[in-house]
Amino acid sequence: MMTHLGTTPRLVKALGITPPQSEKLRRVLVFAAYEAKASNSPYLDERHLFLGALREDRKLANRYDAERIRAASVTTETLGRQEHLTLTERARSVLLEARDPGDIIQKLQQEPWVF
Repeated sequence: MMTHLGTTPRLVKALGITPPQSEKLRRVLVFAAYEAKASNSPYLDERHLFLGALREDRKLANRYDAERIRAASVTTETLGRQEHLTLTERARSVLLEARDPGDIIQKLQQEPWVF
């Protein structure tokens, strides 16, 4: 799967993390990076992971309003074509503990999180 950031290995290297445990989680990461870029954010945070998990798992997507979450994560500043994202510590922690997209959703629901 390709994004403007390149392949998953390139994205993983740019974020400075170990590769996710499964192919589904690799796709979640790529989708999350896409969401971060689409919202003009220099950070890949838990909202982007949440949206990436919803894109990967359609069953989960039917239970959440992705457009509302997406609207809440739009950054007002214009960053132009930025090639680098910074993974927030919370997003890093959630991603490293997850085994599948459902784990990401479950973890984010257990912690206080406003979107």
